[in-house]
Amino acid sequence: MDYEGVEKHLLARLGKELPGALPYHGLHHTLAVVEAAERIARDEGVTGEELTLVKTAALFHDSGFLFRYADNEELGARLAAELLPAFGYSPEQIGVVEGMVAATRLPQRPATRLEAIVCDADLDYLGSDDYHAVAATFRQELAAHGRELSDDAWAALQREFLGRHRFHTASSRRRNAAKLAARLEELEPRSPA
Repeated sequence: MDYEGVEKHLLARLGKELPGALPYHGLHHTLAVVEAAERIARDEGVTGEELTLVKTAALFHDSGFLFRYADNEELGARLAAELLPAFGYSPEQIGVVEGMVAATRLPQRPATRLEAIVCDADLDYLGSDDYHAVAATFRQELAAHGRELSDDAWAALQREFLGRHRFHTASSRRRNAAKLAARLEELEPRSPA
């Protein structure tokens, strides 16, 4: 597998072809997810070929945005299937990558350990120190795509999403549980004094 080759190719394509109205799902998000996926995979004891497959899936997980905004995971998996043979990936390896990309569709339902890692990497920001800044870019992106939300509606959406969210890997649960709980507490509506 020529991971470096496919990484160079896809990052260049994402940098040139992703639509401009993606303050959240831009190239920076893909890079952050690849970094998080590698960290989580190592924390979970994943190495070698499996680690390369995880990083590859993280690269492709939002590549469907090249084609459309909604329901793009299927298109990202299809793009991986089209491009990866030229970089030495076997049909079996490509199938594993496709499964990981597809698993990132919300609500996430990973069926394998590798799918769980990529799903957790995709939403790693929920437990990060820059949660508020990253969430603000997602709010901007929703507005750019016709879903402008009032402050109350945004807070309610975040409460609902964070309240339902569960990290899938033990390492992500350990790393993010306290901050996820703090986010939920911050978002609780306050009674007037």
